[in-house]
Amino acid sequence: MAGTDRWTLTLQQHRLLYWLALGAPGWRPGDPPTPPEAEALPPVEGWLPERALVPAGVVRPELKQLLAAFGPDELLPGHRRAADAMAVVSGLYLIHDFLDDAHRLAQEADNRTAAYWHGIMHRREPDYDNARYWFRRVGDHPLFGPLGEAARRVLADAASRLPVEPIDRQGRWDAFAFVRVCEQLGDRARSDEPAGSDAILLARRLQGLEMKLLLAYSIDAAVGSGGGSL
Repeated sequence: MAGTDRWTLTLQQHRLLYWLALGAPGWRPGDPPTPPEAEALPPVEGWLPERALVPAGVVRPELKQLLAAFGPDELLPGHRRAADAMAVVSGLYLIHDFLDDAHRLAQEADNRTAAYWHGIMHRREPDYDNARYWFRRVGDHPLFGPLGEAARRVLADAASRLPVEPIDRQGRWDAFAFVRVCEQLGDRARSDEPAGSDAILLARRLQGLEMKLLLAYSIDAAVGSGGGSL
């Protein structure tokens, strides 16, 4: 990736994947699963999936039918790394609060980036001890540096504070600290419900940034651009 807010693939190339990540705006059950032209989609730079830290239910259950129609070959034709392509699909399900499906696909992918999705899934379940287990398996992920930089900018502009700083002394994202943030805030709600406090809203935004950039990283790794590095 050239930057943390841009995807390696052009919008025209990945518009199906991005449309699904957005929640397939305009689609209803029975409609053909066809995304609009790239020009009709909002800019990738402005998209942030603000979801409940612990979703109390799926907001749009009909999306599962749509997501099930597309596998890695349809979303990333010609991908070079099957595990990373499967991690992309897992991420799409997790972004839309389908935790069980995201869990199953992350287990099938079974690599370090899939383990990252796996850890987020358990954090949102919530099973914080299991989340910590999977983040230990992730180790020092290449995303932590760029994510830490992006998260610092969000935190600097925020009027509220979090109970724990999710950035380490080197300025990198601290996945374990963010587990503690989620654990202490206790945000259990539907993702279409407003945040219960400014701190929860801030944490939701950081989680959205994490999932957005991890999805971008997973795509990059799957198609082999730069070997999955940022």
